[in-house]
Amino acid sequence: MQDKELNTLFLEFLGAFEVVFHYDWDYTKIMIGDESPKHTIIRTGLEDETEDWGTRGQLLESYRNLKRALKERNLHAPISEIWHAHLQNALSGKETLEYAGTILR
Repeated sequence: MQDKELNTLFLEFLGAFEVVFHYDWDYTKIMIGDESPKHTIIRTGLEDETEDWGTRGQLLESYRNLKRALKERNLHAPISEIWHAHLQNALSGKETLEYAGTILR
């Protein structure tokens, strides 16, 4: 069975990903790493995620729409749950990121 909405959301995400990490790569390299220590490229902590980097905002919107649709269908990548738990612990000081990385080796 084909899920038209999921296909559309996946293609939108893939297109936005390609723009940020291929076509806009020179600017992406400049912008990556300017997040505060408590934030990431996905959890920016910014009110306007498109300010100074419109393609990031498009990528994040398509990512969140795809994640929402997957969750609604009870589909999710187990690895993302594992990493999420370990990274939450690392960010709260309970373990190091290096330790979280060794869990999956």
